Amino acid sequence: MTRDGGASDLGTLWVRLARGSWKTLAVVSPDAGDAAARLARGLTDLAGAQHRVVEASDASELKLKLSAALGVGDPEKAGSDLPRHLRFLVPVAGALDKPGTAELLAACDSVVLLLEKGRSRLPDALRTLGLVGRERLLGAVLALP
Repeated sequence: MTRDGGASDLGTLWVRLARGSWKTLAVVSPDAGDAAARLARGLTDLAGAQHRVVEASDASELKLKLSAALGVGDPEKAGSDLPRHLRFLVPVAGALDKPGTAELLAACDSVVLLLEKGRSRLPDALRTLGLVGRERLLGAVLALP
């Protein structure tokens, strides 16, 4: 993926991600900055109206935002009974530095690890993978400058 969004790269990534059965996908970066949010928004723009970017700092905030988006009064039901056609992307930047990241990632079905060329460090990527858990990792994306 390039800084300008690499539309064909994003399209290919979205096609592969859309095949999955996830309802909440975290786009997680060990690095601070806006790369995770930009990738989540780019994927959402490609995906259409049935997909939304939800930014949250912890699992409680994510549940509240999901319940508001769904018009559900009980935030605990928001994550469990998402309509089949609706999916949410959750950008998580600076995953290693934020308290509550492990709980936020646990509230998401699946995860894509975002690494930035020239910025992301392998030890941080491996520690982030430890937070995510290999069983929920769909893959990794390398963002090029």
